[in-house]
Amino acid sequence: MALVVGAGLRLAQQPVGPRELIGVVVFVALTLLAELRPVPVDLEATHVVSLAFIFVVASQLLYSWEWSVLIGATAMALAQLPGRVPAFKLVFNSAVYAVAAATASLPEVLAHAHPSHTGYGELTAFVFASGAIFVITNVILVCIVVALATGGTVREILREYIHHSAPAFSIMIFLAAQAVIFWRLSPPLIILVGAPLFTLNLYQRSSIRGRVAAKAAATDSLTALKNHRAYQEEIETALATAAEEGTPYALCMIDVDRFKQVNDRYGHPAGDAVLHLLGSLIEEIVPGQGYRLGGDEFAILVPGEAQVAGDVLAELQARFRISQVDAVVERPTISSGIATYPVHATEPAELKKCADLALYQSKHNGKDCVSVYTGAELLSGSFGDGAVVNAAQDMRLQTAERLVAVVDARDAYVGRHSQGVGQLVESIGAVLGLDPDELRQLRLAGMLHDLGKIGVPDEVLNHGGPLSADQEALMRKHPEIGYELLDGLDLDPVDTWVLHHHEHWDGSGYPHGLAGEEIPFGSRIILVADAFEAMTTHRSYRRAIGIEAAMSELRENAGTQFDPDVVAALELHLSTTSKVGSTASSTQPTWST
Repeated sequence: MALVVGAGLRLAQQPVGPRELIGVVVFVALTLLAELRPVPVDLEATHVVSLAFIFVVASQLLYSWEWSVLIGATAMALAQLPGRVPAFKLVFNSAVYAVAAATASLPEVLAHAHPSHTGYGELTAFVFASGAIFVITNVILVCIVVALATGGTVREILREYIHHSAPAFSIMIFLAAQAVIFWRLSPPLIILVGAPLFTLNLYQRSSIRGRVAAKAAATDSLTALKNHRAYQEEIETALATAAEEGTPYALCMIDVDRFKQVNDRYGHPAGDAVLHLLGSLIEEIVPGQGYRLGGDEFAILVPGEAQVAGDVLAELQARFRISQVDAVVERPTISSGIATYPVHATEPAELKKCADLALYQSKHNGKDCVSVYTGAELLSGSFGDGAVVNAAQDMRLQTAERLVAVVDARDAYVGRHSQGVGQLVESIGAVLGLDPDELRQLRLAGMLHDLGKIGVPDEVLNHGGPLSADQEALMRKHPEIGYELLDGLDLDPVDTWVLHHHEHWDGSGYPHGLAGEEIPFGSRIILVADAFEAMTTHRSYRRAIGIEAAMSELRENAGTQFDPDVVAALELHLSTTSKVGSTASSTQPTWST
């Protein structure tokens, strides 16, 4: 502020001609315009460079240090007014320009010369010296304040600032020399500097926007990791480079354990928070090497052998395990699988299949662990492109069938009932026009829907008549128990359908009180088939009712307990079978499932 006041007092004692005054006004306008439109130099626009430096330095060499101090401080202050910058910040930024402009005049003062009386060679030297001093003074003062405000060190911030801004400032010193020379030749020639500068500004902004758009297209919006599109491009490049250099490369597949349960219990915002946490940790541990492929599936590309990838995943698992998401009570864990090039596969698709199988092995081994692929023979011989996936599916289906056998052994009725529900949901799905894969999944879900009753005590499971409140609470846990038993078999969406097969259309069901379209479609089908089979099957403590009576019950509760479309589909299915018109009993007892 003392420099500004001193410069003003010195100028007040000197005569100012119209030509000089017009020139000063022009330079104030150019400096202000440049300060209002700084040039971004990085994609996040956290680092910007102001072209105002060119005109502040040029004014000092064309007129005097007093004018450059006033021009710089005035233009900076005016540029900040529209943004309602706090007064302290406004004064500081204006003062930085004033101090930098004053120190930039040192070469002139020390040389006891005025640039207006020098040749072009000497003038260029003055511009370079003054410009360098202006930049150094400006940058150091700003970095000191940023360090004080953020708790960083001046050296670190100065290094980052120079990395982003030094090339731009180097170019602007040349432009400042051109501005001085053109103005001395003829003031209107300043347009030869001004117009290209502002064109360059527009080009740089457009270029940054294009790069930002390209980055956004390859970035997952939730985790800020690279997305599946980027993964497909970069794994091709990584393996090609590895082939040229003869070096190994590891692909790590990562999956959040029990992620569906997090979403179901705590809601999708909590699930998003878990995914964001995992993405942040991946970026911290291996910057630029992580990808979110979709849902809760992540990948990491690691140069090196499986041991190197294992060390990375061990750190990731340890840090993820001790992390806490506010809305989620249980601490999350992850399972991982590793496959390496060229040991396990030489093509990206094959490498991913191997890593997926290793990930499945981690899930099968109890989750929260890392497995390295060992079954390379699966990719040899006459296997087709889908062989590895089909092999894994066969293993999962065999496990599911064994679970059905366990249910049957525990309670013959439950086993027969589940088989009947499996057949019926498949028939209802066919009426609803589901494709063959969905029908197979529906049948399996129907067979497994009562799997959780393995965890229900015999005295509750075989209790005749109404259940007590405690017994009812135990019985209501069986969908969640079934879901837990299926977790890790990668039977999506079968496990989700099992979890929600007692949700009611009006939201009165359990375990999460979902309603209407919130309830998974397969769960709605299972609920109808389950109720129908229960009503039309004899038990030791009650007799079955007839098909017409059961359908009447379903129709009466359609729109409250059951999805009306599913009830209609069941009725259409029954109308085409020989069962229609037959009855087991005209008695309609109280029933519950």
